[in-house]
This record gives sequence, structure tokens and C-alpha cells, in this order.
Amino acid sequence: MSSLINNILNEHCHDKEQLEVIMSDEDRLMVEAPAGYGKTKTMVNKIKYLILKGKLPKYKKVLCLTFSVNSTNKIMADVSSALNNANFVSEEILKIGNYHSVAKGILAKYGYLIDTNLVSIEKYKIVDESWVNIKFLTPEEEDNLTKFSEGIKNPFETSNLRELILSYNEIIKKYYITAGTLTFNSLLTLTIEILNTYPNLSQFYQNIYPTIIIDEFQDTNFLSLEFIKCLIGDRTKLYLFGDSMQRVYGFMGAIPNLMDIMIRDYQMKNYVLETNHRFQDNDTLKLLNANLRENISSSLQPSSLHECELELHLTLDQYQEAIYILKLVEKLEETDFKDTAILFREDKKNTKVILEYLQSKKHNIFNGLFKENEQSFIEFHSQCLDTFINYLDTTNKVFTKYDISKYLKIINTNEHNVNNSYGVLLKAFLDYIVKENNYAYRNDMIKNVLSNNELKKYMKFISNKVVVTTIHSAKGLEWDNVILPDFEDGIFPNTYFTNRDEEKLIEEVNIFYVAVTRARKRLFFTSSKTQYGRGAGENKEFPTKISIFSKLKGLKFKLIEEVL
Repeated sequence: MSSLINNILNEHCHDKEQLEVIMSDEDRLMVEAPAGYGKTKTMVNKIKYLILKGKLPKYKKVLCLTFSVNSTNKIMADVSSALNNANFVSEEILKIGNYHSVAKGILAKYGYLIDTNLVSIEKYKIVDESWVNIKFLTPEEEDNLTKFSEGIKNPFETSNLRELILSYNEIIKKYYITAGTLTFNSLLTLTIEILNTYPNLSQFYQNIYPTIIIDEFQDTNFLSLEFIKCLIGDRTKLYLFGDSMQRVYGFMGAIPNLMDIMIRDYQMKNYVLETNHRFQDNDTLKLLNANLRENISSSLQPSSLHECELELHLTLDQYQEAIYILKLVEKLEETDFKDTAILFREDKKNTKVILEYLQSKKHNIFNGLFKENEQSFIEFHSQCLDTFINYLDTTNKVFTKYDISKYLKIINTNEHNVNNSYGVLLKAFLDYIVKENNYAYRNDMIKNVLSNNELKKYMKFISNKVVVTTIHSAKGLEWDNVILPDFEDGIFPNTYFTNRDEEKLIEEVNIFYVAVTRARKRLFFTSSKTQYGRGAGENKEFPTKISIFSKLKGLKFKLIEEVL
């Protein structure tokens, strides 16, 4: 046991702040961890340290909440390996999942308390709110649904949001549950109703999970926070990890300044990790990272900064920008760092021009521009999950590399695909899982990813392809090379919002920060002198201006006009 603890401490011996977080006896910690500063490693070893040091009461569990099943799987594999070596059974002392999967587990056991149909929750199909035909709703129900949808995105501007949750649940019970469906939001809202209606049940879970650890806390929205509050008691030990400057889901209701609010309301001690390990040997990216953080933390009014010199490659129009990007990709493929992603701020006409040109010239482009909540992608997950469960029933064994081709033959990827992206993604995920993940938990990990619609979190493992996707979809992933096209006002940032709202501009800078920190080795910016418009002007080209991000203090762009 002591040797395992020493191994943990030795891993962090060169990072004082990480070591302090792991060894701290504080019951409530907020850990601010910028991109590349070792957040996941610190959090995982904090979990190991708590358990190995006997900080967890007997017959209790650590609850670890993550933002994705991908993170869940990685943490479970790492922690389980260490605990099993110490003769712990990880499932008995550790519960890891995302907000929705943990809430679904509670609903599976106690959902009958508010609707007896929920005893069959495992058979329910997950759909979005638009699934129900609005003509079936009464005017009052339609109004409540609209207010709920707007309220969870702007919780501080909605005074009766808790009442709207109950109204929303009534719509779910009346139209969705009776049809064997649920929404992602309803997994949380129904659980919140149960735990608030039955306080003894809420206390029961507080006793089971006396220690709660949450990753990517900065992107927590109102519903997730309300759910968490039901699980936090007076004696709960609470460890929250995040980076306020990577808050990019404001449009989905991620609460502004949430980390500061939690520090105040729950009397948490604040730690900040100080050492950038990802860019330790890359002076340019290291300085860019520091300067952007200084801009964000000072509301774009930082003191004097050392200038980070960058290059912006400017072309005549969108078509020529596509040509230049192709040449750049081909040049990168000749180097040792072939791992490349092209990240767009949005998927509009400008994006399509570049994507279609690349696809017409190269076969090794992965189109990851589809959204995670697209119904066809959700249905693809459902099909893959059903097929996987049936496949396991016939083989009755742990899934291995020899099963991949057999399983994929059963899956009809032709009916549900975006340039076969779904099928490519599925194969990349399975290849990764059978190679890297713990044999004992492999089947469950595959089922968890498919049931939570999270195949897209595995884009990083697509081999021999240049990944084309959005910045939001790339969050949490890294590539050796990152190309950021359309570095122009109106696209990045979206000046429709930023001209009207300083807070929106700061959030756009957050998105910019997430984009540039996806690069491990090299970062490239491209733009063109014209761009396509929006709406009625989508097929017309308009003159552009270089992104106002080029004027952020501490950033110095050298403009290189590419003549093609």
C-alpha cells in the first residue's frame, strides 16, 4: 500500500501545486487547472490517494462525475488498475459517470415513485424535445416548454425555473414516457423531482457518496447543478476541477462565474495549478497560452505582455483558402507530426467550401462537422448498442479485436452516415477500446459510450485521416497540428453577438483559447479577403476584415499573403 502511495507522490514531485492538491486535508477544494497543466492526472491521483490512505468510510463510495463517457472510461481504467493492485474492488468503492448516466441509475431504481412506467427505463429511447409534435400540446404546455428551454439557458433571468422543471416533467410524463421515450434533460429533471420530493432518498445518496469529485466543472449548467445540490450534504467532501477560461457552453446554459459562486457558497479552498506541462518545450504556444489567459482574466485589459509572434496566411477568397489549406496539410504529412485537425468556429457555407474542396482532392479527410445531437447520429448509437448487446448474447465473452470485423458487418452503416463518418468513427472507437482498455470492463465501456451517444469523443483515434470538426466538438482532444481557418470578423468571433455584449465577446475568446490549446506542436491561422454571407446572402461573397482577435494584447500577427 505504502509503495503505491509513494508512486503517486513521485509522479508529482516536480509540481508543487499538484502535490498540494493531492495531499490536502481540506474537505472542499476548487482546483483551477488550465489546459495542459495536468488536471486529469492530478484528479485521478487525488481519487487514488483518498482511497489508499483510508480517507473513505467503510461501505461508502467516491462519486466521480465527468463531462463525458470518454473521460469516465479513462479514469475508471487508471484508478481500477491501481486499486486492484491494492486488493480493492473498484466497483465497491468508486462510482464514475456523467451527470446523465448517474441520474439515470437513480431513476432506474426509484423512478416509479413519480411514474410507475419508469420501471422499464432501460428500454426507453432518448430523443430531443422536438420529438413530440407541438400540435399535441395545449397552449399552456407549449408556453411552459418554451419558457423551460429558455430558462435553463438563462437561469439568472428566470425567477420560477424550479416550477418550470415540474411543468416540464408533467409534459415528459404525459407525452414522452407513455411512448417509451425520454429526453436528456428529463433524466436530470425527473431525478431532481424525486430527490426533492423525497428528502430521505436524497440523504440516502448523500450517505452513500460522502466524497464527490467533479471534472470540467466550469461547463456545468443549471440542471446539472440542481442535481448535484441534491447529493451534497453538510458533511460532503467536495473536490471540483475545472478551468473558468474553458467555459464554452454558455449557449447551452453553462453558468457564468460558477467556480467563484461555489467557492463562496460552499466555503471551498481555491487551488490554482501553475505549471504548463503540455507546452514546456514550445515557447510560442506557451506564451500564447499565458497571454490569452491574461486577456481573459483582465476582461481584455491586461498589463504589458511579451508579444507572441504568430503567422496569418491570407488568400484572395474562400476557394483559394481551401487550396492553401490542402497544400499545408500535404506539407505537414511529410513531417514527423502527421496528426492534424482543422477546427472551424461554425459550420456554414464558408466551411462547406473548404471541406468539399479537401474531399474532392484527398481521400483521407474525416468529416466530423455533424452535431452530437443530430437525430441520425443518436439513432446510429441506438442501432450499434442493440446490435452489440445481441452480439454479446450470441458470443457470451469479452469483446476482442477479432470481433470487430464481425460486428461491423452486422452494422448497416450505409443507412446512417455522413460520408461514412459514423462508421469510421465506430471502428476507430472499437480499435482503441480493445487495444487500450481494461479487459474486465471492456464490454461495459463499449455499452456506456453507445448508450450515451459519445462516439464523437473518440475522433482523436481516427488513424491516417485529417479530422475536420468544430472547436466545440474538439474540446478535450489534442492533435500535433491544428489549423484554424476563417480567422475573420463575423465568423471568429461571431460579431453578431459580440458587438452587442461584452460577456459574449469574452466567451468567444474562451472558445479561441480552447481552439489554440488543442495543438500540441504547431498552430496555423488562415483567412481570406472575402467570405460568404448568412441567410439570403449565403451564396454571395463579401469583403472581410481580419479577426479582432489579432488585436488582442500580447498577440502579434505577421500577415503573409498567399498567391496561388
